[in-house]
Amino acid sequence: MQLLHYLVCMGTLLRVGKFRVAMHVNDHNPAHVHVSGPDFELLVFLDDLTVEGTAAEARAAADALAWIEAHRLELLERWAREHA
Repeated sequence: MQLLHYLVCMGTLLRVGKFRVAMHVNDHNPAHVHVSGPDFELLVFLDDLTVEGTAAEARAAADALAWIEAHRLELLERWAREHA
C-alpha cells in the first residue's frame, strides 16, 4: 500500500513538524489536499476549508491548516491545472 500511495502522490507540498500536506494525482473532486500525521490523515476541501477528520486531529494539525488557508487560492489553481 505504501508503494501505491507513493506512485499516486504529486509530492509533498509542505512539511510542518510531523505533518505533511499533499495533493494526489487523479484524485476525486471536490478539490482538496491531504494532511498526513503520525496516526491519521485529514482531508481539507479547498472551496470552503472544510476538514474531514476529528476535531482533535484538526487541532493537532493547526499549523498545516493555517498554511493551507493562507495558500488556498494557489492550491485551487494547482488543482485546476493538475486535474483538468
